[in-house]
Amino acid sequence: IGIDPNNAYYYNYNPSYYLKKEIDLLQLSKYVELKGTMERNELLNSYKNYSFLISTSMSETFGLAVAEAIANGLPVVCTDSGGIRDFVNEANGVIVPIRNPRELADKIIWMYQNISRFNPNQISLSIIKGYGRRVFADRLMSVYYNQISWDE
Repeated sequence: IGIDPNNAYYYNYNPSYYLKKEIDLLQLSKYVELKGTMERNELLNSYKNYSFLISTSMSETFGLAVAEAIANGLPVVCTDSGGIRDFVNEANGVIVPIRNPRELADKIIWMYQNISRFNPNQISLSIIKGYGRRVFADRLMSVYYNQISWDE
C-alpha cells in the first residue's frame, strides 16, 4: 500500500470481486484504488507519489518491495515477515508483529504524524550502502575469487 500526500491509498493487487465489494461496503472507494498488476518501471516510478510504504506480508525471504521503497527514499511500516529485519531500522521505518492489526494501525498513524522525522536521502543511502549494485558486484566478485583460490 502506498500513501500519497493527498491521502489517497493505492494497493498494488490484482483486483478481485470480494476485495472490491469490501472496499465499497466500508465506503473506502474514494481512498483505495485497486491498481492491478503494474509494470516494474511504472511501480518504481510510482514511489515518488507516496509518503511512505506499508507492507503487511506474512513471510518474506528478502522483502524486495520494502527494499525498493527504501531505495527510493520512502520510510516503511512493515510486518516482521523475515528478511526485512536485515535492513529496516529506526532511521528508515518501523516493524510491527505479524497478525497484530491494532499495532499496525497505530504505527501507520504514527508514521503519518511523524513523517518529517525521516530524511529521504539518508533512507535511500541506508539501503544502497548495504545492497546497491556496487555492493552486490563486490560481494559476487569476492565469492568468485574465493572459489578460484579454493580450486587451486
